[in-house]
Amino acid sequence: MRCSILRAVPFAALVMLLPDASHAQAASDPRYLRAFGALYQTSQLGGLIKSWCDARAPQTRVTTDSALAAWKTMHQLDDIDRRADSVLGIQVATIRSNVEARRESAFRALDKASKEPDADCRQMLAYLNREANPQRVNAAEYRLVASRRSATPPTPPSTPATVAATPPAPGTRDTAVPPRSNVPSVTSRGTVHTVAQLTALAQRDARTATARLRQLGRLTVTGTLEVYDTTRANQTVWLNTSGDGWRSRMSVLCYDFSFRRLYDANRRTVTVRGTVREVNSWIQLQDCEIVTDVAALVPSPLSDSGGSRRIAVEPEQVRTAPNAGVTMAQMDGIYQPSQLRYNPLSMLFEPDETTYLVLKDGWLHDNLSVSPHDLNVAVSRRLEPQHWHRWRRQGGQLEIQTYDEYGRTDGRWTRLDLQSRPPIGARRLDGVFSATSSATAGLVGGGGATSVGTTSYTFRPDGTFAWVNFTRAFASSSSGTGPGGSSIVVGGATVGPGGTSVSSVGGGDDAGTYTTDGYTLELRTRRGQVLRFPAFSWDTGKYRDFLVINGTTYSPPKSR
Repeated sequence: MRCSILRAVPFAALVMLLPDASHAQAASDPRYLRAFGALYQTSQLGGLIKSWCDARAPQTRVTTDSALAAWKTMHQLDDIDRRADSVLGIQVATIRSNVEARRESAFRALDKASKEPDADCRQMLAYLNREANPQRVNAAEYRLVASRRSATPPTPPSTPATVAATPPAPGTRDTAVPPRSNVPSVTSRGTVHTVAQLTALAQRDARTATARLRQLGRLTVTGTLEVYDTTRANQTVWLNTSGDGWRSRMSVLCYDFSFRRLYDANRRTVTVRGTVREVNSWIQLQDCEIVTDVAALVPSPLSDSGGSRRIAVEPEQVRTAPNAGVTMAQMDGIYQPSQLRYNPLSMLFEPDETTYLVLKDGWLHDNLSVSPHDLNVAVSRRLEPQHWHRWRRQGGQLEIQTYDEYGRTDGRWTRLDLQSRPPIGARRLDGVFSATSSATAGLVGGGGATSVGTTSYTFRPDGTFAWVNFTRAFASSSSGTGPGGSSIVVGGATVGPGGTSVSSVGGGDDAGTYTTDGYTLELRTRRGQVLRFPAFSWDTGKYRDFLVINGTTYSPPKSR
């Protein structure tokens, strides 16, 4: 059973949240309070992991500062932190004490599990996004809080979206002020900074970032306006440096006016002038003005090195035509870690499903999102060099020399304890192959609810398949697990006192025919979709029928 850290930690049990009369909307809805409290606990958990890194690998502080800030920004948890006192009132202290109570035991477990704290802490962002994504582990709570966010101050983005229009060339005169914007417009002289330059300066030391940027005086900054989720209403528009596969690690927000009206008026590049209010997960400016005449501005000589990050590559960007990618002859093999991964907060072991594609030319890929036979190696290495590393064998084991997103390496070799995974091959499967996850929530003093979800593929020897995702939630207390004995949301399912809730997705059109070949599982659905996933077995013997499909391990049917 796979079990995410945040779904299993004891202190993730929800406490009774007292309403705050100053926040009438939330106070009238106990479900909102509970959901907000769950997200606040998730945010505090990320801080606990960073505290361990600060103590055991202080040399990584800059990296972990940025990682924690990026994780909170990505999932809008910094907005949760900022509003916690006004929404939760005195229960903020209770939640913090619940988290703090786990500090000593969590530190001991991390000490035992981590052989290289420096290397582990440098991967903290990837770890948090994998294990502590509130949009997955607190899915229902996240949706509920997000639905109320339109009445609150602007919040950080979650998912980047492509800019809809091409910005004008730098240095051109832009005098079109959108109607109803109520934004002062000025002509400016002096130095203009990019968001990436300010980000690089701020991230040298997060603790002194605000003071450092304030030393620059009144700032003029230029960038691209981006809305991060065009499918959702009232999403905040941010100012970034973006383009050519890169985006600034931080964004700029002006508290005096919203960028939304500028964006809706088809503005894509904007130059603003303002003073620094605060730097946390993003750069906050106040007393903002729109600069309408930029011809007299001189570009800042500051470096933007480290102030930008590569935009995540979508699978379709690195996908070739079927079987036009890596051949079996070019592969040394596919590998996964041979030991279970220990989650120190849940005190559980689980499979580490990180997949390594190892090529005979001495390169290794650690972000396999498509079948290797459909992977465009040249495009992938150009767009995501941080996922390509050199490898060698020493004493029968693999060692890698890692590269960052700029294509740089420090030259060090690190040993990997890996297990070779054989291809799924051309074969017929028979039975239901399942992957299970669970989530638990409860109250101090008793009562609780559990949600168990199972995703399964039914494969038949005649070459047909069906897919279904089934979730069952149940409560262990007849008096109710929510505030006042009400229902509770856990693992995305709602369950009432002593009751059960069952839901399923799949069936019908989520069926069709399948074929397997090499490291590929191909599904052809009744609706005409063709899906090609990376797939392989655990071994060629006892665990041959444990399949890893698109990065998730599926257990075979029990022996009849």
